[in-house]
Amino acid sequence: MTSEKEPLTPELMLAFYRRLYPFKSVFNWLNHEHTPTKLFTQREFAFTLQGDVYLRYQSFLSVDELKKQVCTMNPTRFEIGPMYSARPRDRKTVRPGSFTPLLRELVFDIDMTDYDSIRTCCSDAAICNRCWAFISIAVRVLDQGIRDQFGYKHLLWVYSGRRGIHLWISDKEAMTLTDEQRKALVGWMTVIQGGKEMHKKVNVRVKSNPLPPSIKERFVDLILIDQECFQSESGYEELLKLIPDNIAVSNLRTKWRSTDCSSEEKWTDIKKEIRNAGGENTLRGSLIFAAMEDIILQYTYPRLDAEVSKHRNHLLKAPFCIHPKTGRVCVPVDPRTIEKFNPENVPTINQLLQELDLGSQDATQNSEHHSDWEKTSLKPYVELMDRHVLALMEEVRKSKRGAGRRFLILTFFHISVQDPGPRRSQHDTLTHSFLPAAMSTNPPLPPSATSPLTTPAATSSLVASGTPVTSSANQYDSGSSGSSATMHTLSTVMPGFLIAFVCVISIFLACGIAHGRRRRAMLNRQVLPPLPRYPSSYASPRRTKKKKRILVKPKLWEVDVKGVHTRPVTST
Repeated sequence: MTSEKEPLTPELMLAFYRRLYPFKSVFNWLNHEHTPTKLFTQREFAFTLQGDVYLRYQSFLSVDELKKQVCTMNPTRFEIGPMYSARPRDRKTVRPGSFTPLLRELVFDIDMTDYDSIRTCCSDAAICNRCWAFISIAVRVLDQGIRDQFGYKHLLWVYSGRRGIHLWISDKEAMTLTDEQRKALVGWMTVIQGGKEMHKKVNVRVKSNPLPPSIKERFVDLILIDQECFQSESGYEELLKLIPDNIAVSNLRTKWRSTDCSSEEKWTDIKKEIRNAGGENTLRGSLIFAAMEDIILQYTYPRLDAEVSKHRNHLLKAPFCIHPKTGRVCVPVDPRTIEKFNPENVPTINQLLQELDLGSQDATQNSEHHSDWEKTSLKPYVELMDRHVLALMEEVRKSKRGAGRRFLILTFFHISVQDPGPRRSQHDTLTHSFLPAAMSTNPPLPPSATSPLTTPAATSSLVASGTPVTSSANQYDSGSSGSSATMHTLSTVMPGFLIAFVCVISIFLACGIAHGRRRRAMLNRQVLPPLPRYPSSYASPRRTKKKKRILVKPKLWEVDVKGVHTRPVTST
């Protein structure tokens, strides 16, 4: 069982922030890129200073500025908020009403105090390896459900440092959800509802598919064998309040008061009452069987803190912070090995600083330099965080590369020729997609889907849940004339055609200019083959006019008898 540690001193916290806290990993996780973007520069940070002084709306331009400010203020912990429409520290210079949260990770919080009514090993703030099994089951159910039903991939589980666990979902579709959409999503996933005064908190198993065998196995191992939740009188009385058949309840109470039996034997007695009632096909038997599955869900299904997930401006403790009561680090957890995770083995700040001192002595003999956290037991947790960040950055790079390739296609062919009325907003689409009844056989559509649920059953479920439903028929102006609709359609289509025409002409001109430049460059480099030379026996392709020879008869004194040039002949 974890025990409360001594209060942390400011000197220990300052040494941790300066030498051990992985600011670069946290920056890459929040920013999704190596260079700062608005995801980081317009992100809100909140500091809890010494003396419980709470300082909100802090923002930074780089990771170095964040580290400098943290080391200067030396907070006991700091929390992370959403990305706003402007820098949070400049909010007073922005027009009122325009400073709103835009993007935020979808977060979930599971606290062990919500299981105090069913766990028998610990209570209040205490936690041990046995009751951590409740958290491990919740992580398994939520991780698989979110990945399968909603298609999210980038899920980061972080131990809270004391008795709970946090989930951060960094997918683009999850970060763009509004408050209404988050509320609808959490409402669909919430199964256990009601306070301490309500005994039956689950009622979703009537005429539904049977529970997976894995959940039943975990219920037997954890609730019946390990925790023995129904062995005591108060335990089995809570169990009997969840069974709707009065005859079965009377028989079971009489038997359990007379004999001392284990929780597993009591569960077997309830199955016998189903057989005595005529089996699962009868009315009494089916009600008892549905109540048993509700009991399994009530004792094993994750108990979510819905208020943390509903609002984008809710702040949540940053990973790798120190819990002020236990001194443990809020480390990431691998959901695939959550059963092997033991909160008692999480490193504390005193342990890390001692390991750092030993590593510094060894570093004097070895000249190779490493980050300080690599010399401590914090290394595997930081590496787990870096692997998560690497996958997130790789998806961002692929999306940018694909966006560049799709630019021309979207320019030429993505011309909207739809009904002239206003389109359905993304809020209406996702609200219709996320609001079927809890644990229904039809899961909600993922956030990327655009087709809303328009069946009467879905509409009735929305009305029953209290969510306002907007009819798609009211979103269009039914009284508009045909001519105005035609003009509106033309005004919508014509700009697209003009843009496509200008783009085509620009591409042709660019290709012609590039071809001409390439031709001139090849001529300058004499890349083109020379013209063929014709042999002398062939007629020259270029004909010239022959010059006419004019013969001049020489004078008598200019030639001799032999026709040789001599001096003039003289007479005697």
